[in-house]
Amino acid sequence: MLKLTRINQKKLKVINAILGDLNYVISSYAVIAGGALKSIFDNKFPSDFDIFILSDSKEELLSRKKQIEDHLSLTYKKVFDCPKGELTTFKCGPYKIQIVNVDNKIYSSPYRDWD
Repeated sequence: MLKLTRINQKKLKVINAILGDLNYVISSYAVIAGGALKSIFDNKFPSDFDIFILSDSKEELLSRKKQIEDHLSLTYKKVFDCPKGELTTFKCGPYKIQIVNVDNKIYSSPYRDWD
């Protein structure tokens, strides 16, 4: 069982540094998941980021995905693009960022009505 008191604050800072300006681009409409977040609880170095886009429609999803891809392409190299559009992978050095959209599923935020 994970305890929130075991969060490594230094790794959180590393994650923020790696993602840089992308945090501002996606802060209102995406969720960061994957190995990087798990690393704040264990001894592994954060290097693998998965981004799930929150969207209410297919058009909005595609627009947001393009915005993220355009931003990532300034620093990262696109190394994989799934033919179905479900996964796009960018790499830069040891860091991998994946935009995940399995079955083009629309993920709506449960917190959208809290604003």
